[in-house]
Amino acid sequence: MDANDSYNPDTTGTSTPLDYNPAHPTVSPSHNGKLCTLVASCGLKDPLALQHSSRPFPASHIRGSKRIDFIFVTPRLQPAVLNSGSLAFHSLFHSDHRAYYVDFDALLMFADPAHDIAPPSYRRLQLSDPRLINQYRDILHEQLNYHKIYENIQTLQEASDSGVWTSATTEEYQKIDKLVTESML
Repeated sequence: MDANDSYNPDTTGTSTPLDYNPAHPTVSPSHNGKLCTLVASCGLKDPLALQHSSRPFPASHIRGSKRIDFIFVTPRLQPAVLNSGSLAFHSLFHSDHRAYYVDFDALLMFADPAHDIAPPSYRRLQLSDPRLINQYRDILHEQLNYHKIYENIQTLQEASDSGVWTSATTEEYQKIDKLVTESML
């Protein structure tokens, strides 16, 4: 892909994907800031182009004749794409751009089943009376201070910030989490 060309979803980049490290972003030495260079150097995929064979795509801007808006995914995320497509102008919101969408399979995308958050009633929290709320809050803060939760959380934060997280730190985190939960109950 020529870095001076505009992005063409029919063109496949052959360059090696870059490793992403937020602390030290990697930039291709040949990256010139153009979208096509980013797509090629990072190995990004266009789910709309992969799932829909009709060409040319409808214009993505109301006054345009080409597709200028894109959704890109990494090659590892591509198998989680279930559906993709575009909607008519003004179908969801008033904009001069066409809405694009991508549906993902959450189990593949996160590789871990999502757990439901239990409603407050299941957690035995029934706080509607202001007197009970204040009493609950006072008892909770008393318990958190008694167990020195605030100081322990600060210690964990410092360990995390300095990159010295160990298995002992993980155990301490789990202990604090259990104490906080018990204090809330």
